[in-house]
Parts: sequence; C-alpha cells; structure tokens
Amino acid sequence: AEMRMLAEVGDLSQSLEEARRSLAGVAASAVELQLIVDSLLALGRYESGTEQPQTEPLDLVALLHHELTRVAAAARQRRLRISSHLTGEYWILSDALLLQRLIANLVGNAVSHAPDGATISVVLSPEGSLLVDNPAPHLEQEDVARLRERFYRVDSGSGGGHAGLGLALSEAIAAILGLQLELQLGYGRKLMVTV
Repeated sequence: AEMRMLAEVGDLSQSLEEARRSLAGVAASAVELQLIVDSLLALGRYESGTEQPQTEPLDLVALLHHELTRVAAAARQRRLRISSHLTGEYWILSDALLLQRLIANLVGNAVSHAPDGATISVVLSPEGSLLVDNPAPHLEQEDVARLRERFYRVDSGSGGGHAGLGLALSEAIAAILGLQLELQLGYGRKLMVTV
C-alpha cells in the first residue's frame, strides 16, 4: 500500500524532483519488503530444520555501528536522537545474516515506533547483553507480552504501516541463535528489549 501510494504521488508530480523523491520512497519500501520476505523464508527453513545457522567470529560492535549508520537518516527525519554506549570491540560466534537481521529488527523497531523527537538508547554491556530501548507512550503493560505475536500491532502514532512482525521475528531469530529476548515496559513507559 505504501509503495502504491508513493507511485501514485510520483505519477501526479509536477516536477522531476518530486517524482524522484517518490521513486526513492518506492525503492526504500521495496528493500524493506524484500528484507521481511527474506527473513520469513529463512525462518521457515531454520524452523523446519532444512538449514542450520552458520557460525563465524563476528564483531557485535561493528554490526551495531553499521545498523545505527543505516537508520541515521530515518532517525534524523523524525528528530530522533540515538544514544549508543558500545565498547571498542565485542567478538562472538554467531550466524552473520541472522544476527544482522536481529539487530536491524530491534533498532528499526525502535526508530519506527518511538515518538518524534524522542531518544533511543542502544547499550552493549561488558558481558555482551544488548539493550535497545525507546519511549513507548502508546503501549500498555498487557501489550508487552503480545508484541511477541506475529502480526500483533499497536498504533504508535508514527504514521508508518507496520506488519507487526519486527519483534516476533526478532524473538524467533534469537531462539534459533540460542539467545533469549526479553521485553519489558520500564519506568516512564520505555519499551526495553534485551538480548
């Protein structure tokens, strides 16, 4: 629906610049859709046992920096501040594609659902625990457990059309990697996601 709307706006544009902006929006939406479909297909293969995670040494800090750079433009557009507390390096054995998707889901979810002008926090503890939190004034305590359900959505007021898959996919990926994903609604209505 988002791509169709952007294409229709681009088609009605009076200037080449407006049409290019619409086309760039369609491309960005297509990339996000491709990531979701690829994640769903990969999860199906892992959950059915037809594929196994392929572990290799990975610098978790480098993966986090890469993702924070990737979402920086979207964060700026909504006047979001991302506060990160990361060590110099933190090496782990994991599957690169799955871990990258997990990080992208967690950070992308925070950027998508935080209120305009809010601060998102990304913290990697010395023990390797990752915490991503964002203000979530739209959430109630009873919503937190349901956020793990595929296709469960709560209107965050951010204006984005979300499928309700981000945290459900994150939990499934974490389980495949042997990690535990915890959700908590903290003081001041902050959604705190810990892996």
